[in-house]
Amino acid sequence: MPGATSPSLVFPNFSTNNAGTYLVKVSNGTESATSLPATLTFAHAAPASGGLVRFANVSEALGSLTIFAPVFDVDGVTRLNGPDFAAQLYAGATPEELRPVGPPRDFSSGFWQPMTVVLPNAAPNATVFVQARVWDRRSGVTYETARALGGKFGRSGLLQIVAGETHMPPLPFEGAPMTGLVSFNLQAGLANFTTGRLELAEHDDGGILVWRLTGAAGFRYLIERQTDGANWLPFLVLTNATGAVLFTDTSVGDAKVQLYRARMLD
Repeated sequence: MPGATSPSLVFPNFSTNNAGTYLVKVSNGTESATSLPATLTFAHAAPASGGLVRFANVSEALGSLTIFAPVFDVDGVTRLNGPDFAAQLYAGATPEELRPVGPPRDFSSGFWQPMTVVLPNAAPNATVFVQARVWDRRSGVTYETARALGGKFGRSGLLQIVAGETHMPPLPFEGAPMTGLVSFNLQAGLANFTTGRLELAEHDDGGILVWRLTGAAGFRYLIERQTDGANWLPFLVLTNATGAVLFTDTSVGDAKVQLYRARMLD
């Protein structure tokens, strides 16, 4: 795509001709790397109204508090406060489809400004996965930017809830609450490019390679593979739940040399 070299790709007049699978390729004089594919589809008709989520980390109704989950700085004591910190709802039909929904919210004494968020791709009463992601705005305008540039960031556990429905007339504090939300801390910024250590764990007579990835626990890692001496291509996405995880490569192929590398994905 000529001219598509900026951080964002914008379609002024999106149509079915723009639907498809997109990848980003970056290169220097000797090597190149290709991103994971992103599929873009064209919806002929958006749902009349999506499901509702009440994005709040404290219960707002009278009575007992069912949600009380202030967010703390990296020290685990100082509550986030002011516009330097932001929280945003991420939602999706599956954990792999989490995307930001609604605008970022400022903090006051550990609690972000609550709001009802409409999920554009989930109908009322649909089961969805939601997560709160928080970052230091001084490092970036989005969670992804701050995370990539080494800013402080944090995220709640992944919650599975049923999206709420709209009532007529509208009710105060509409939307399904984020039941099960608990407090969490920001963590110190990580290096811009955090890699995992790869070790060969097993190589059997059939040519199957078993690798061990060691890295930060609780993050996903992208395994990339190179067979031609120049182009790194996505091979596998792993969730490193405990700090070490095994994976295999059953494709022997014709390549005499296969190189692997691992980097943190989120």
